[in-house]
Amino acid sequence: MRNLSYKGILLVAGLFFAFGFMKAQIYNVVDSDLEITGTSTLHDWEMNSDYSEGYLKGVVQNSNLKSIQEMRVQMKVTNLRSGKDAMDKVAYDAMKNDRFKNVDFELISATKKNENWVLHGYFTFAGARKEVKLNVAGNVIGKTITLIGSYTFKLTDFGIEPPTAMFGTIKTGDDVSLNFNIKFK
Repeated sequence: MRNLSYKGILLVAGLFFAFGFMKAQIYNVVDSDLEITGTSTLHDWEMNSDYSEGYLKGVVQNSNLKSIQEMRVQMKVTNLRSGKDAMDKVAYDAMKNDRFKNVDFELISATKKNENWVLHGYFTFAGARKEVKLNVAGNVIGKTITLIGSYTFKLTDFGIEPPTAMFGTIKTGDDVSLNFNIKFK
């Protein structure tokens, strides 16, 4: 009987130490590639940004992302660039950059599905805040967590009137995609 109690204590102590080492850590954004793509009556278009700020609070164990408890990623609207100044200005005006300087994602919850994640959170764009679910691939290499995914939406869902040019002869499509590859360390 005494031997069983000793084994029980060792088991409880082992579990305590194992779970104690799974404490959540804060990882900051160290690299990001964000791209918004869409269409127009003239040609397809894209705007890119390679800078965002934010953090992820989660647990990494044995090079696996075990949990994501908190996450926030923010990008300045003016970090998005198409390579064409005139197009950028029209886009910034449409995104109401004079009042709303950032595009923002704030996590509500994260659920692991096989090797991927479903991130449930708030996406704020042009001042409109919408609840969204993002399907994201996540991996860990060394001490770096990488999240890759996309989100397709309508500009009008966020109160953005699709921009026009040349007196309305060129019209932007309402459907756009946000593609992202964000690294946290």
